[in-house]
Amino acid sequence: MTCLEKNKKFVTERAAAIVGIQEHKVPERKMQEMRRYFDEQGWELQCGPCESESKKPNAGVGIAVKKCHHNTIKIVPTKTRTKNFQEAQDAGRVAKYQIDMGWEMNIQVYVIYGMTGGSGEARLATNAIIDAVREETDQETYLPTIIMGDYNAEPESIESVQELIEEEAWTEIGSNAHWWGKPRKEMTCKSRATAEESRIDGFLVNKEALPLIHDFYVEKDEAIPTHLCVGIKLCRNANTETKRFARTLPCLKKLFEQKLQDMIAAACSKEDEPEDRQNPCKGAHDNSKGEQSKQQQAETADSIKGKGKK
Repeated sequence: MTCLEKNKKFVTERAAAIVGIQEHKVPERKMQEMRRYFDEQGWELQCGPCESESKKPNAGVGIAVKKCHHNTIKIVPTKTRTKNFQEAQDAGRVAKYQIDMGWEMNIQVYVIYGMTGGSGEARLATNAIIDAVREETDQETYLPTIIMGDYNAEPESIESVQELIEEEAWTEIGSNAHWWGKPRKEMTCKSRATAEESRIDGFLVNKEALPLIHDFYVEKDEAIPTHLCVGIKLCRNANTETKRFARTLPCLKKLFEQKLQDMIAAACSKEDEPEDRQNPCKGAHDNSKGEQSKQQQAETADSIKGKGKK
């Protein structure tokens, strides 16, 4: 969105029930005024902080819910559970919102704003944001979960996104838009007239959220020239097939690395033990020698007794 102050009228005129906001750039001193405007227009707005280290307001993410849906859709208070996520949130790069849809269970929504620039360093920073989301998710109750926003990079070019897809069965919606009868990998951004189009905005959903998606769209709006509007339509009965999902295990790569570290530590511990403890066969060998010595002594005594009888 690039600037909520400039685009607030566009946002409040959207027909959507829930709008994720990236790069709002609203400093804390102006946030109360912005919330008041949204409230007057019939929306509940919640936003995280801007990036504090930049000279001008930068980054910042949030969410808005249309009040006419308040009987069925509400933002549920939630708390941050991990240090890395808190740091990313304080930098204006991610925020977590739990949404009560009036269904059997709530939906967890993470709104992200990846690092700009497109360089390898920027992609690594965005990767760290996704890693922080994964850590936070591991500490949360397992719910249908959606990661949405501006990645500032092709989503599947981010290592952590790829790991979620390959190891934990998450789905990048834009890459699979044909499931809903739409073109795959539609471009979502053109930063300036001479720049190439790119696909840096989208949705990543876990396997519990995927059956709830009824439709997906990418649409152009003249009011916002840089980014296209990317959205999904949720429906409790979007996929009526009965499904059972086990609790997602932590990343297999991390489990393997931890197991490997444990094995190395155990091996090093054995190398530091005394020689007798290192060789469990030594005690058995010594016992065997003791038994042989006793047997030889007994045979010698019997021999002496036999000579005495003669």
